[in-house]
Formats: sequence, structure tokens, C-alpha cells
Amino acid sequence: MITAVFVESLPLCFIGYFVLFYLLFSATVTDFKTLTISDRITVFGTVFAVAFSMLPVNCALSASEICWNGYNPIITPMPLNLFSPNPAVPMTPVTVWIVCSGLWCFWCFAMLDRFWYPQFPFRKNCIVFFRHLYRSRQTKYYFSAALAGSAFFALNPCLALLSSLTGAAAGMCLIWGTRIICSYVLRQEAMGFGDVTLMGMIGAFLGWQPCVLIFFLAPFAGLIFGIVQWILKGNNRLPYGPFLSAAAVLTFLAWRQIWQNTADIFSLGGVFIGISMCVCLLLMGVLLRAVRLFFAQFQKN
Repeated sequence: MITAVFVESLPLCFIGYFVLFYLLFSATVTDFKTLTISDRITVFGTVFAVAFSMLPVNCALSASEICWNGYNPIITPMPLNLFSPNPAVPMTPVTVWIVCSGLWCFWCFAMLDRFWYPQFPFRKNCIVFFRHLYRSRQTKYYFSAALAGSAFFALNPCLALLSSLTGAAAGMCLIWGTRIICSYVLRQEAMGFGDVTLMGMIGAFLGWQPCVLIFFLAPFAGLIFGIVQWILKGNNRLPYGPFLSAAAVLTFLAWRQIWQNTADIFSLGGVFIGISMCVCLLLMGVLLRAVRLFFAQFQKN
């Protein structure tokens, strides 16, 4: 029985892996050339990953790993740890559908053509924000997508779907929060929104647990590349998407070893880790502000 499921689902898994790697490669090439990542790549990838997680066979990329019992392959689900330590709290199909619909609506809202001007008063900003949304053509498309997706999720409100959508939301929030804090401290745009949507796509494929590791791995590769580029060319502007893609590939390929060493940490639960990540983002902002003030004072002297 297990072997039959494995044979049936393995080709589909490789299709999913191929699509993920192709999209990461496309995003990397595009970001290096234009310093932007097209929504065509990230939107297609996110929708594909979410739809792929709803397949009836056990081949969900975001919630499975392949183990071997002698010659028999065993596909076991990766713990979700969304609301509690492992194992996750049992959720009824209706609850899963409600949470999935909420996460999907959040993604659709994030993809809208939004504008927010820090120099405007809050009230005026809200008026401009909603007026622009009302006039934007994208609002109609993503509003329809939110309704259609919520209705479609009712057909198969499974754990893999919840894991995929949670990964998309978690990935976007990590990079989105970093973008907001760094832009506020540096008084300029720190990274493009394409990096946010790219991380959301990666989370939709791999789940939220790998996103946490990718978030910490990507800056190291970017730091090394940035220092070399600054020394050789004197240019400190570099794309961040390629380093997110590289960290995603590394995490994907070494996930079995990574999961064995980090399972105890993730067993603390998604809520605890989410709060910890928020604290890390705030501390990052404080540290970045301190470094900026130090260099400003150093230049004066």
C-alpha cells in the first residue's frame, strides 16, 4: 500500500520540485538583471503551490518527507506546529477551511496595488489608500480570486493546504516586516516588494518552518556577495532575491538533517516562534539604528 502511494505520488513530487527550482532560477536571473522580481513568477508559483497541496495523493511539498524502512519508502507528514507544540491541535474541516480562507485573503490583500505615503497624516493616508484601491484594476481581480479560492478550498480543507498557506503568510510577514523596519530606519526603500512575494512563494512550497531558516541563512550569502561587490566595484546596491533563492535550495536539499537538529525548537509551537521572530525584527531595527548613528557621528568627527 505504501509502495503504491509512493510510486503514484513520486512523479508528481518531482514535477513540483522542478517547478520550484525553475521559478527560483527565473527570479534570480530577473533580479540580477533588473533588480526586480516579476509578479508573474511569484503569483504563478504561489497559486501553483497552493493548488498542488490539494492533490488527493500524498505528495504535498510543504508537509512531507521520504523515509526508508528497508526497501519500502514511507512518506510521513512534517509536523505543522501552527497553534501548539507537536502534534498540532486537531482541527475540524470547517476550522481548517476558515483559517485557510483567511490566509488566502491576506495573500490577495498583500498583492493589491497599494500606496502609503509616510509624509502624509494618517487620516489623509487612509483616504488616499482606499481611494486608490477602489480605482485600481487589480482590486477587482484579487477580490474575485479571494472569493474563488475560499470557495475552492471547501472541496478539500486538508492539513497540507493549511501548511502551504501558512508558509506563504509567514514568509511574506518575515520579509515584509524586515522591509518596513529597515526602510523606516534608513529613510529609504531597503528592499523591493518582489522579495516579499518571492518569500511568500517559497513558503507556499516548503511550509513555514523552512522559511524561518531561510530568513536567517539568506543574509549571510548576501553579506559576503555585498562585501566583495563593494570592494571591487564600490557599489553597495545588490538584489536580495537571489540569496533568498539560494537559501531556499540549500534548506530544501538538506532538510532532513536540518529537521533532525531543529525539531525540538519547532516543537515549541508556531505562536512562540512567531513572537520570537517579532522580537528579533525589533532588535534588528534598534541595532540598525545604532549602527547608522555611529557612522553618522564617525563621519562628523
